[in-house]
Amino acid sequence: MVTARTTWMRSAISEAGKSVGTRRPEPLDPLRPVAGGFRARRFRPTLAGEGALAEGRGRGLMSTLRSLCVFCGYARGADPRYAAVATGLGRILARSGIELIYGGGHHGMMGALAEAALTSGGRVTGVIPDFLMRMEAAYLEISEMVVVTSMEARKRLMLERSDAFCVLPGGFGTMDEAFEVLTQKQLGLLEKPVVFVNVNGYFSPWCEMIKRIVEGGFAPPEAAELFTLVDSEEGVLPAIEAELALPVKPGLRRCAS
Repeated sequence: MVTARTTWMRSAISEAGKSVGTRRPEPLDPLRPVAGGFRARRFRPTLAGEGALAEGRGRGLMSTLRSLCVFCGYARGADPRYAAVATGLGRILARSGIELIYGGGHHGMMGALAEAALTSGGRVTGVIPDFLMRMEAAYLEISEMVVVTSMEARKRLMLERSDAFCVLPGGFGTMDEAFEVLTQKQLGLLEKPVVFVNVNGYFSPWCEMIKRIVEGGFAPPEAAELFTLVDSEEGVLPAIEAELALPVKPGLRRCAS
């Protein structure tokens, strides 16, 4: 059995003296205003690893999708289709040669996703706070496990290392991660595709909530263009590649209907 390479990382937003291990260069502040102030921007994809959060600057189209961050539940959920979709997506990523980046857990949908990718020959990177190593049963057999010191550091590293994002059914943590990505994208600080897999209508209320936010005057109509909705795991990569191939994102059609 191959043991994962475990990396302990110091976060710029962690408490002083709490973290251990190798220090990464201080990341750019993701809340720094972009030119012209905080506002939703037109989509221009960025290359991973080249400051995707830095001042919201796009760097041209990517020829290939190299890594996908998947947010999903630590539990398996009440519907067996949730874990089945996670398993299917893990296999698809492995077959496509795309690195999976996820929350590092071994149980529930997280575990199903990672195990499917790993056993299919894919590369899997987990990012997990040190205090969740036992609580979420860190999957130590994956390709790489990055241990950070806080939930904030976990999200930041996921955003920096991923070319695109996929949201599967999950709980509060999954919703927090999804809103973090959408907020960064709305502010023009992140310009990467975001896809929600609407397993058995799980995210239909999400779409209704987004429409309610827009109708209530708390977000511009363009907020519905920040993500794409698909019905199954087979639609994830085509949706991402279609968005990356366009200089401007076409918008979320299903939520608008």
